[in-house]
Amino acid sequence: MPVTADRASVASYAQFPAELDRDWLGRVCHLSGADLALIRRRADPVTQLGYAAQLVTVRAIGTFQPDPSAVPEPVVAAVARQLGVDDLEVLAGYRDMPVRWRHTAEIRDRYGYRDFAAQPGRFAVTAWVYRQAWAGEVASPVLFRAARRQLLARRILLPGHSVLMRLVATMRERATHRVHSRLARAAGPELRAASALRRAAQYSR
Repeated sequence: MPVTADRASVASYAQFPAELDRDWLGRVCHLSGADLALIRRRADPVTQLGYAAQLVTVRAIGTFQPDPSAVPEPVVAAVARQLGVDDLEVLAGYRDMPVRWRHTAEIRDRYGYRDFAAQPGRFAVTAWVYRQAWAGEVASPVLFRAARRQLLARRILLPGHSVLMRLVATMRERATHRVHSRLARAAGPELRAASALRRAAQYSR
């Protein structure tokens, strides 16, 4: 079964939306009282804004960006207002500060983010994708997008898009094979033989 996802899904994977409207910013960039208390333990506006930008980034797109200073300006402005930071340009200096890596580790630990390869998270997501594939004929791009939403909801850091595409393709193939097996058991010998020939011809292509 081919590994496919529509071009738009791949292009937007682990990226901020192209258009950031006020409702999205208000929902995703909101910092709770507990968030603000934690962020304000940082030493200065640079590290406070950098920490906040990393926190909002992983919540919004499911991963940390290689360059925290590349967060879209509306996102930076939204968190800066809540922190009382007036100069957004200070974020540029955060990229080269070694403390950013300690912040990443702290955010993962405090907010419960896990790697995709870690169990039981990966098993749970794999089982969820399989159930969706088994419940109905869901197109690969639709299932790919739904799986990404599941990872975000479960606070599992997004793997590379090709990894998720392969997972979706594998689970769809297993679900399809299960359907064929059930139909074959219910069919007569002639129909089972014809089905086997069709599958052999498909895999030989």
